[in-house]
Order: sequence, then C-alpha cells, then structure tokens
Amino acid sequence: MEGKEISLLYQRDSYLNKDMDILINKDIMEYDLKSANISLCREYNLLPEPVIQSIEDLPKKERVVKIGKMMRKDSKLKEGLKKAFPDMRRRFFEANEIEDHDILTIKKDAIFTLRRCKVTQFGKCKFVPKNQYSSYMYVNKLEIYYKPDIFDPSQSVIHVKGISDAELAKHNNHMLAFLRTLFRHLEESSTSTKYTFIKNFMDNYKTRKLDPDFYREFDQYSIIRSNDSDVTYDDATFIPYDNKTDHIEISYNFFNILLPIARKII
Repeated sequence: MEGKEISLLYQRDSYLNKDMDILINKDIMEYDLKSANISLCREYNLLPEPVIQSIEDLPKKERVVKIGKMMRKDSKLKEGLKKAFPDMRRRFFEANEIEDHDILTIKKDAIFTLRRCKVTQFGKCKFVPKNQYSSYMYVNKLEIYYKPDIFDPSQSVIHVKGISDAELAKHNNHMLAFLRTLFRHLEESSTSTKYTFIKNFMDNYKTRKLDPDFYREFDQYSIIRSNDSDVTYDDATFIPYDNKTDHIEISYNFFNILLPIARKII
C-alpha cells in the first residue's frame, strides 16, 4: 500500500461527497454487504451459530425485525454490531486500497465507489456488486443514478435516493423519461445537442406545453399542486378543468430541478 493514503471514510456510517455533483461516463459501483447483520454476527461471533441459523431461516423483513428487537434487549449485541460495520468497511477499504476520491457515498452497509473493487470476500462477509451506473447527479438533495439500456433507451434505469420507489413510479413516463433522455445526451451527444435539448424542454415546461404529470413535484411527496387554491392532486385525472396545466403550480420543478441541472451542464 506504499504511496497510497487509504481513506478513513470507512469510519462513517453515512457519507456523501457533495463536491461530486455531476459524473458522466464513469464507473459507479454499488457494493452491498450481503445479509449484513447476519454475516457480521457470524464473522465477529456476536451470537451463537444456532441462533444465527434460526434468524437466517426467516424471511428478510422478519430477520430485520428480529435483529432489531434483539439489539434493544442486548446492549452487547448492539455495541458489537455498531463496531462491526465500520471495521468491515475498513477491511474492504484496505484490501482494495481505497482513497477518498474513490468514494461517492456510504450508506452503512452499502459503499458506492468510482472504480471496481477486486477483493469482496472477508471471512463470513461478502460485498456484492448490487448496481453499476454510468452517470450521476446531485440535485436538490436527491442522488440521481443512471444506467443505460443500449437496446431500448426508454428502459434505461434511473434510481433516485431521496424519493421512495412508490412515489418515484408516479414520475415514470414524465420526469424520469426526461432524465433518461437527458443522461443519454450527456453521455453520447455533442455540446450543441445537449444545450438544445435542455433549452427546448425548459421552454416547453415554462409555457405549460407538457403533460400535467410533468409538473408533479419531483420530491418525496410527488404531488401536483394547484396554483389558484390550496388543493393538491395525486392523480392529474381529477383536476377539474379542460386546460389542466393552466391551473397547476409549475415553479417547484423549474427552480429546484431543471434550473440547477441546466447550470451544471452549461
């Protein structure tokens, strides 16, 4: 490891490098610690094997609940796991010679690196490559990850940390479709094509030429807000006007999503 300054970020259960607010055509790897609580209990001898086995046989949600209840009753187990997570991350960092600039984010048992890591097995614990992305943006406290589908760009993956999957699904054919096309242009198109795409989209957005669901606020609530009352809508179908977009508040996405994206690109 001579010449390498191994990152100490493994000490953090939660970390995000906000200086990296846009990454295009990069190797972004998400490594997750498989069955984290179970494998750490096994590797660090925090519970007897028969107890671990009985928990392991439960469905995933029940496993999480069971471990949570045990930690509340057993301070030694709680403290053991609290120490085990950073120690396992330390082993991962040291084995792969990870430096600060290699890390995008850490989410306790998930590590997002900007390169592939060769060493992933540590005793009873294994880091599995859960996702691989090629581009990323940090916008309005949202982490937006992109993975292209070269055969069908409309099926390219957009993952957003900060909006639940249920709420994100409401944006699938609208803001997510915009983001899929945007990332594809950022990865493949000329500078003038990128600028033209974002400018035309923003012009159409401002002049209310888009489908009403494009104005659904791109956040954890994902509501459509009226501009002439306090009424909000979860389904644009129920907006009681023929010209629905004239009665929708459109400023949220413009100022919090589109303008920051344009500034990053231009």
